[in-house]
Amino acid sequence: MPRLTRKILLEAIEQYHIESIGSIREQLKKKQIDFTDDELVRLVRELGSDGTIVLRELEPESFSSYLGENNQAWWLYGVVMVALIESFLVVYASQDQLVITLRALLGLVLLGFLPGYSATRAVFPRVQFPFLERLILSIFLSVMVSIGIGTLLGAVFLFQSAANALLLSSATILLAVIGAYRSFKLPDKQVEEPLDPITA
Repeated sequence: MPRLTRKILLEAIEQYHIESIGSIREQLKKKQIDFTDDELVRLVRELGSDGTIVLRELEPESFSSYLGENNQAWWLYGVVMVALIESFLVVYASQDQLVITLRALLGLVLLGFLPGYSATRAVFPRVQFPFLERLILSIFLSVMVSIGIGTLLGAVFLFQSAANALLLSSATILLAVIGAYRSFKLPDKQVEEPLDPITA
């Protein structure tokens, strides 16, 4: 079996009009070329760095592939995990000191940050805010969402810790899924800085 070389790799790319490393791997295995994944990635990067080939990121074709393959959706998994763990701890209502401490910490995050962060991602899906701006906006929106849910629960006489945690977790997860879906659908956008400072 011949070993993988730059020449063999370029011939395969040109002959089959390959656009992904997975496709390259399949074609090389069909041609019975001997290589390791590390060798293939190294050669592709070399060809990309010297301008012989142009590397570009492939856009996922479906929302499920976006969630499964894209490292941009890590925040969605974090939001869902924190919301579900906090809901379980509140409903479970253990009196163990460690569980109470964990419930309080996750409760603060769920109450004061995650709903606003998820709402920010839903409203501004691909905008890259500076860290401090996103933090302040997330806290403000979290307070608004929490007050709204508390008012809703108080109006129907269901203002209990379990109901509040479950509804807040559900709203947070829903906002996070909407934000992830909008990130999948919309292109990247940077926040534009004003040219001159605004003076009063």
